[in-house]
Amino acid sequence: TTTVVVEQPPAPPPPPPRVVVARPPQRDVVWIEGYYAYDGRGRYIWVNGYWATPPGRYRAYVAPHWSRRGRSYVYVQGYWR
Repeated sequence: TTTVVVEQPPAPPPPPPRVVVARPPQRDVVWIEGYYAYDGRGRYIWVNGYWATPPGRYRAYVAPHWSRRGRSYVYVQGYWR
């Protein structure tokens, strides 16, 4: 998670750009979709997608998202599970 905690999340970002994903450059890599990262000041910044090797026993990447916690929302950074 991050230190970004708000009563209501900001308006959603625009639709993501269309991307054509090529074949993986090697085995055991996964494609991390591009996403809009929230900067904590009311803006989203586009982060391009990329190939990544999952760390250790992890195989799935959870994209950044807003999560309700009590009466607030917390911006959760992407993470492996």
